[in-house]
Amino acid sequence: MAILQFSTAMRNNLGEAYELTINGQTLSAGAGAGGSITGSAAPPKCQIYTGAMPANCAAAATGTKIAEINCPADWMAAVASGVKSLSGSWSVAAIAAGTPGYYRMVDSSGVCHEQGDVTAVGGGGAMTVDNTSVGLGQTFTVLTKTVTAPNA
Repeated sequence: MAILQFSTAMRNNLGEAYELTINGQTLSAGAGAGGSITGSAAPPKCQIYTGAMPANCAAAATGTKIAEINCPADWMAAVASGVKSLSGSWSVAAIAAGTPGYYRMVDSSGVCHEQGDVTAVGGGGAMTVDNTSVGLGQTFTVLTKTVTAPNA
C-alpha cells in the first residue's frame, strides 16, 4: 500500500482549489509560477436532503430537498494547515419538513461537486446543523462544515 504525505503548502493549495472548483472557476497551470484562475466566481448553493446519500455526486439526488442555501460570496474561511471551514453560519427556512440526512454543494449551474452526511450538533457528520428535524418554514442553521486536505 502506497502512503502519501503532503506538506502544509500542498494541503493549503488543495484547500484553495476545492473552493475555486465549487465556485465554478478553474486553476490553470502555467509556465513556471505563471498559473492563472479562469471563470467568474459564483457562490455555490448548499442543498440539504432527507434520507441516505446517493452513491456519488454524479448520481441523482434522492430523498426530499428540505433546504437550499444560497451561499455567501465568501462561503469558506481562509485555509489554515490544510483545513477549510465554513465562513460564519448559514441559516435558512426549510422548504419541506424532514430530518436532514445529507447535503450537496452545487455550482451555479447545478453540478454537484461534493456531498456528505448531515448530523445534529455533536453527531460528527461532514456538516452539522442545529436541529435533528425541521418543519416546513422553520429556520435552522448550518453550524459547521469543514474540509481537510489529506495527510493531516
